[in-house]
Amino acid sequence: MSQHEAYRNKRTSYYWAVAAGIVYLTILVARVWGAHRFLHFEESAMVGASRTLPITAVWDDHAYGFVWSWILSEIASIFDIALMPIIFVSLATLTWLASALWMFFVLIRTGISNMGAFCGPLALCLLPLPDVAYIGIVSSVGFPLAVAMISTVSLVEVSSSRRMARVELLLIILIAASTPPALVGAGVAALYCLLRKGSIRANLIRLACILLGAVVSIMVFKFQDPQMAYLGEWVPTGGYERDVLQRLTEAGAFITRERASVGVVQTLRNIPGTLRFVITQFYPEPWASRAILETGGVAKLLQVVLPLSFVAVIVTILSRMRNRKIDSPTMRAAIWLFIAAAISVAVQHLLVGQLTLRQYLFLPLALFWMGVLVLMSGAVVARSGRAVALLAPLVIVFIFAAAQNFRDPFQENPRQGGTGRYAATDLWRPAIQKAREACTKLDDDAVVVISQFNQSDEIIEQMSRTSGLKKAWFDHSFVARCRVIADR
Repeated sequence: MSQHEAYRNKRTSYYWAVAAGIVYLTILVARVWGAHRFLHFEESAMVGASRTLPITAVWDDHAYGFVWSWILSEIASIFDIALMPIIFVSLATLTWLASALWMFFVLIRTGISNMGAFCGPLALCLLPLPDVAYIGIVSSVGFPLAVAMISTVSLVEVSSSRRMARVELLLIILIAASTPPALVGAGVAALYCLLRKGSIRANLIRLACILLGAVVSIMVFKFQDPQMAYLGEWVPTGGYERDVLQRLTEAGAFITRERASVGVVQTLRNIPGTLRFVITQFYPEPWASRAILETGGVAKLLQVVLPLSFVAVIVTILSRMRNRKIDSPTMRAAIWLFIAAAISVAVQHLLVGQLTLRQYLFLPLALFWMGVLVLMSGAVVARSGRAVALLAPLVIVFIFAAAQNFRDPFQENPRQGGTGRYAATDLWRPAIQKAREACTKLDDDAVVVISQFNQSDEIIEQMSRTSGLKKAWFDHSFVARCRVIADR
């Protein structure tokens, strides 16, 4: 390749990167529209602690043991508390955008087409997983960062530039210290060492960096205070405050959480259940929710065997196609993304003992669908009609499932009382103003519960009666001392 062609290709890639950034940001903003109108409970704990504790108190649970979330909460705490929701949403969305763009450049480094590099990260922006894929929540930013880091370890060698290599390794340490699922990257690096794929030294360095970051995360988890430790002693006054205290106590906010012990035998016995749960959750709704209710043995087996067989047949046929075959870099990238998705299931299963919650599906879903979109784009670039036809059913499933999430999935979710995550009107600033007015008659050390919902609202009353739960369960309350909510 001539120098002119190299320059032209590099310039084209930057044009694609700019276009990708605009598209990714548009999708992310569309998914979080309205999220800045109240402060999510998990965010409120970090805000209260960040404003109460010194910046050196890294080991406290307001960081959730995740360094990057703690850093973002400290940045947000610089500003007036009335602006907190929009600042948190903005910082979280920018983290997702940075993760998607990071994956774009990683895919470019693999040698695949610009279109393939553009389409792959769409799986992260459009991830069909409403329960934990909400973009504007700072406590969830570890998920996209982990996907970007695992993709890097899976797809490309350490950069030949010393400066870029150092930056990459520092980011790997930071991400591993920010989210436990980053250990999946350690599994990929260890597999590369066993297969002697790439530089053994580089893979060992990456493995060491991930383990170093994980040690930091484990130490934070080990020495952290309870989630609401920043409050100190709190004696509720009034029925609603007692309801909130009871809810937070039941959720473990006032006790140091312990990781349940996982036995080897029980973990092995749980493998079929984990596989079935993970695979059935790749279905669009309502089939994903209904699938886990199936009790028949044959039906359970078919739920696992049929999707696996379908994907295996597609990959096998694609790998054996002679005419207009998808280029090798694209095939390699997709296959290693599929392998990383499988490793993410295995590693999380070992850590937890059994995968039964959707938060454990984030990595396999993101990595798998990224592989599918990379393959599909490679087939389009290669003008391979047969490959496009083979992959079309998978892409259609992804598009259908993703389209279901351009709404608030908690709005009609009975488990959440149908309260929704996003609000049509501003709930946070009026609640803060009301609390500030109340604090003018109280001491600085007095505790106030800031409710973002009108407890006398007919809808809240109805949900409380029909569900049998107290009103506090339907509220994104913020508990703090008066000095924390004072104007700055």
